[in-house]
Amino acid sequence: MGRLSESDLPKRLSALRPRRRGLLLDKLKLITAGLLAFSALLSVVDFLGKNGAFETAPAAIGLLLGGFLIWRCAEEWRKFNPDRPVEADLTPRARNVRRMEQAGELEVEELTIRRAFAVEELGDEGAHYFLELEDGRALYLGGQYLWDYEEEDGSLRFPCGRFELRRHRRKAYTVDLVCHGPPLPLDFTAPSTAWDRAFREDPPEDGQFFPEGSYAELRARFLRRQAG
Repeated sequence: MGRLSESDLPKRLSALRPRRRGLLLDKLKLITAGLLAFSALLSVVDFLGKNGAFETAPAAIGLLLGGFLIWRCAEEWRKFNPDRPVEADLTPRARNVRRMEQAGELEVEELTIRRAFAVEELGDEGAHYFLELEDGRALYLGGQYLWDYEEEDGSLRFPCGRFELRRHRRKAYTVDLVCHGPPLPLDFTAPSTAWDRAFREDPPEDGQFFPEGSYAELRARFLRRQAG
């Protein structure tokens, strides 16, 4: 890994501060949720004690109170994070993304798409998209993770007008996409057979950027192969 330049230092620090603030806020929320849950537990214990419940089945009551405390903590946490699912509600992939985010291993870039075209899948290698970005560059995304953005009825949530590209900070592979805009109609979908003819040598890798103006050349390349 290359040495961090002075020009890169402010960017790294500005990206680090929000993560630290977010982690501190999460800790404060967790502590508050625990205190509220414990307060509710004390109320239940007081009620049961006044009604002699501990004298009849102390062991069973203890187990029930333990379960109540865990449930109450989860409910209080949900109140503080209404749009954020608890860990148990997440898929394994989503849990991995959250873990990487909390560890500061994600590099997030917000991008806006002007237009896009797709290439049909070949085997089970996943979808292929070539995107023209607002700054004029082109971006290639391809892989099985793109299946997650296809609905059961065949409609697509990606490509979308604006999205976050989340990549591993060191290894640079795509970890996740977060759509912030409506689905974007595709220019066209090229057949899978056009891929090898369009890229006889040096095929692009997932997450590869192309220089400004490359989208028109890539589009023409696939259209030419499709017509042929």
